Amino acid sequence: MFIHIVPRIHATERCALVDLTIKEFDLTLTAEHDLSLCHPYRNGRYLVACRQGVKWGAEGILLNTPAFHPEFTVITRWAVADRHIAVHSVRYYVPADYDPSQDMLSSCEPRMLDKPLVPNPKHRNRTVEIQDLALDTVDALGYLIERNEIATLQRHPRHLYSCCPSMYKLPQVKDCFDLCSAQPYVAS
Repeated sequence: MFIHIVPRIHATERCALVDLTIKEFDLTLTAEHDLSLCHPYRNGRYLVACRQGVKWGAEGILLNTPAFHPEFTVITRWAVADRHIAVHSVRYYVPADYDPSQDMLSSCEPRMLDKPLVPNPKHRNRTVEIQDLALDTVDALGYLIERNEIATLQRHPRHLYSCCPSMYKLPQVKDCFDLCSAQPYVAS
């Protein structure tokens, strides 16, 4: 089962990726060993996690899992301006009509912000629901410290992940994190 995820943050301040964890896959990827940040969009404020060592900035990472998972949670931690750690948790659901022999699963929707969507002083030290899209937790200074989202993965044709990497900016199958071995993935 190939899954394309795009851990990203809209950064108005200096931000760095700490790590990415998917407990259902027994997977932890760190910025130190496995991941790097790139700017694959025209808006240079978006930082996107991609596999370390890829020559061009891919839009996200590709995972190859051994079994079908109808749902899983991706937790990405970001260091924001050396001030605090922001946690972005996205619960992904796989569509019922998914065909693993022909389709790839992808989601580019969820994103983390380094500042709250509602910079209102009355929302400090609280959890705020943003238009049924996310639950944001804001600290006493008004900084976004946690975002929880739910997203449904979209089906995409598999051939997009094996041709024209510079055109689509998609991670290639040859660059995926292969979790199909009997051993859990261990950072190199």
